[in-house]
Amino acid sequence: MVTTEKMKLIKRLNNELRHCRKCPGLNVQSITENAPGYGNLNSKVMLIGQSLCYKCMESQIPFTGGSGILLDQVFERLGILKSQLFITNVVHCHTPRNRPSKTNEMEDCRHFLAKEIEIVQPRLIVALGKDATQWFLGKVRLGDVLYRQALWNNVLISPTYHPSFIKKRGNEATRHFVSSLAKVIGQWI
Repeated sequence: MVTTEKMKLIKRLNNELRHCRKCPGLNVQSITENAPGYGNLNSKVMLIGQSLCYKCMESQIPFTGGSGILLDQVFERLGILKSQLFITNVVHCHTPRNRPSKTNEMEDCRHFLAKEIEIVQPRLIVALGKDATQWFLGKVRLGDVLYRQALWNNVLISPTYHPSFIKKRGNEATRHFVSSLAKVIGQWI
């Protein structure tokens, strides 16, 4: 059961996020709007991506449609709902034309992600893609740390490809991604 304190903290954080104007051109309603993290505040598992796509901005739920379909396949394989985990992004806004996040945007949003991690207190964080991986491990090459778990502030970090990268690689890559990620997450649920 989620404590009243956690609910207050996340509500305060989400309100701060909603009113953030640090990055020029971001957090413009219906254009580059932000969305808070989504899911279970007591989850042992947190999934972190790069930034919001347009569909995610509209739904206010990270990984809705698009590359999120691969995560939905992982959840289905595990017999869980998306809402049972906590899912968020390094940059909480939808970047124009889905462009990569800029370094200053990741830094400006850093405290939002740090606070979400502090509130949820996951035991495993799946870092989906380069930006999420580098948030925890510094300037590493994603290929050098893929599927190798590392410890960060007593939390296990599991770097993997971003689902959008995998979607472009075809059916075999998709099957491998879904199977591998289900295995990693399945150990913690």
